[in-house]
Amino acid sequence: MRSNYEEKRANRLERYERLASKFSQESDIRYQRFKSLLSVIPMGQPILVGHHSEKGHRSLLKKADNNMRKSVEADDKSKYYADRAETVENNHAISSDDPNALERLQEKLAGLEKNQELMKKCNKITGSKKLTEAAKIEQLIGLGLKESTAMEIMTPRYGRVGIPSFKLTNNNATIRTVKQRIERLQKIEAMPDEEKTYGDITVKALASENRVQMFFPGKPSDEIRTELKRSGFRWSPMNGCWQAFYSNRSKHNAIDIIRKHQGI
Repeated sequence: MRSNYEEKRANRLERYERLASKFSQESDIRYQRFKSLLSVIPMGQPILVGHHSEKGHRSLLKKADNNMRKSVEADDKSKYYADRAETVENNHAISSDDPNALERLQEKLAGLEKNQELMKKCNKITGSKKLTEAAKIEQLIGLGLKESTAMEIMTPRYGRVGIPSFKLTNNNATIRTVKQRIERLQKIEAMPDEEKTYGDITVKALASENRVQMFFPGKPSDEIRTELKRSGFRWSPMNGCWQAFYSNRSKHNAIDIIRKHQGI
C-alpha cells in the first residue's frame, strides 16, 4: 500500500537477506555434521555384514547421508532467498504503490519521448542521399552521440544503416503503455475513498492506498475464499481483510462476491 510502500520494500529485503543467511548457516552446520559422522569410520572401511558393527555402521551412514541431503537443500534455499533479495534491491520497475509513481512515470515518459525523437533524427541523417558517410557520422556526433555509437549506427544491419525500425516501434509501444498508466493513476488520484456496508460485510474502495478491501465478520467459506482469490483478492494479515489492487473491476468483483456470500 502507498502509505508504507518504502517500509514494506525494506522489510521484504531484510526478510530475504535474513532467510538467506539462516539457510546458509544451516547448510554449513549440516555439512560439518556430515563430515563429523563419517570421520569415525576408517577410510575405505566396508560394512561388515553379520558383524555386531553392521547395524551401527548402517545407521551412521544413514545419518550422514541425511545431513548431506539437508545441507544441499538448505544451500538451495539460501541461494533462492539471496536471489530474491537481489531482485528486490535491483528492481527499478515503477510500482503503482509507490507514492512517487506518477512523478516517476512522467519522468520515464519524457525520457522515452526524447529517445524516440533522437532515433528519428538519427535515421533522417543516415537516410540522407546528399551527405557523405563522414558527414553523417559528424552530424550524429553533433546530436550528442559518442563516436563509437555513431560508427555503430552507420554499420549496415538488416540490409540498411541507421536505427532498426523495430526499435522505434517497440519504444513507441512503451510510450503508449506509460501514458496509459499515467492516465489511470491520475484518474485514481482524483477519486475519493469510499466505504460501504452490505449486511455484515464492509467494502472499502481506497484510491489513496490503491486497494479495494473486504471485511467479513468471520472466516469466509471455502467457496467464497476460492472466489476471492480468483477475483484477485488476497488475505492481508496486517489489515485483517481481503484486498485487491484498486480498479473498477475489483469493486464490481467485490459486489458479486457479496451477493454470492449472502445468497442473493
